[in-house]
Amino acid sequence: MRSFEDTMVFVTDMEHTLDKLDIFDRRLIAMYVLEECRGGEVARVLGCSERTGERLFHEAIDRLSKSLLIRGLLEKLPETQ
Repeated sequence: MRSFEDTMVFVTDMEHTLDKLDIFDRRLIAMYVLEECRGGEVARVLGCSERTGERLFHEAIDRLSKSLLIRGLLEKLPETQ
């Protein structure tokens, strides 16, 4: 079980990590994750195809994951063969 302080440190670290992303990546992540927009809605806002919107979202998540790994907020999965 985590304490309130641990949770607050994690939230603050996550905010700082998200702040390192550019505004476009933050908006994409917010639309897909926080606002639960569907691919078609995101594509209309971006003025692109649904597939392009999804690709851009996955690239943004990759950049976020890399930042989380660097900051030690995410552990690297073991290599598989």
